[in-house]
Amino acid sequence: MLPWVFISLTSTVGLLTAASVFGQPIVQFINHVDCCLDTFGNSSHGDLNGLTGVAMLGAYDVDLARGVLDRDDMTIEFCSGACAMGRFRYFGLRDGSECVCGSTVQRIPPCNGGGCDVKKCAGNNSQSCGGTKKISLHENIYTSANGSYKSMASTEIALITVLEMLVRRVYWSQEATVAFECLAACHRSPDCLACAFVRSSRMCRLMRFAAVPSEVASEAQWVWVKL
Repeated sequence: MLPWVFISLTSTVGLLTAASVFGQPIVQFINHVDCCLDTFGNSSHGDLNGLTGVAMLGAYDVDLARGVLDRDDMTIEFCSGACAMGRFRYFGLRDGSECVCGSTVQRIPPCNGGGCDVKKCAGNNSQSCGGTKKISLHENIYTSANGSYKSMASTEIALITVLEMLVRRVYWSQEATVAFECLAACHRSPDCLACAFVRSSRMCRLMRFAAVPSEVASEAQWVWVKL
């Protein structure tokens, strides 16, 4: 298999065809949803806990206990892109530099009095990034999944590091005899954003992020990312 091969897996006949799109969930546009109270404080941020247990996302450190990505160059776009690695629907910005992700916001009350413009984004002072105990909530709108995948060398895709006890939050495994079975399994699961075939053990690694755990990168040469 050559690097940078683009394939499309159809749900009916499993035909592999050419496609040419980027190797990560693509955000079509960003909606600002509301200014919300962070009633959960520094512990879990309510439903915006998608990164809890993650220690590294690509080159960036994550506060694994709180699920917070804290950067002194934080922007709305940066937080959107980080949360897109897990295809999270929602992301929130807090206290000027903190980014959190989640798939639902049912437990986050609205902040009727506003206050999310108190802190400017650390990386762009023309943007608002919440306030103290207030989250500027946004929604990632993704392009519709079209059954396409991009193959990437495992050494070229972003890495993700997670607590060992929480590995299932990042990937799960199932038996397979050929790589195509991994692609088919990933295609069937809405939770799968990338997959890898481990030839030596005849196992699929099905990943919940468009990023590969270091242990998977060490055992599989190629990763297929759902687009």
